[in-house]
Amino acid sequence: MLRQTRIAVFMEDLNVQPAAARYAAALAQRMNAGLYVLLLIDPVGDRRDTPRRAREQLPDTARLRTEYRLAVKRSLRPLIGKRVPLHVEVLLGDRTSEFLKYMASNPVFHTAVWGGTESALHHGGSRGRRPWAAGIAKELSCPFVVPRATPTSGAGTSS
Repeated sequence: MLRQTRIAVFMEDLNVQPAAARYAAALAQRMNAGLYVLLLIDPVGDRRDTPRRAREQLPDTARLRTEYRLAVKRSLRPLIGKRVPLHVEVLLGDRTSEFLKYMASNPVFHTAVWGGTESALHHGGSRGRRPWAAGIAKELSCPFVVPRATPTSGAGTSS
């Protein structure tokens, strides 16, 4: 059986969650795995009715990807250390679509970690739609973990 040596971390903005970064890094280090961070940015937002003219005025995507990639690395390195190999991908466009394309063209991950805020998994977008991040788990063939900054009540305590 082939051992997966990749840990995925999914994020939707530059708000890196320290608990998620540390959890993913510890798991990657324990497994001698690489950490693959996927930052999914929708520069247009959830508005499907954005005029084409407005879409064409978006900033240079190559430069934007580079800036985001560097920002993620600067935020994560102090949290994960230098011993964990770090790979950062920045995908621009509809988050669900970009996520599915990425997963279809990449190897299987051992574990996927949600690196964004926990509220992003629960609060719907406009028009009552379910947030894109809430559907990630069902599309993965590996465990999906949402690390918490503090344990939930009763967690980690013994009687």
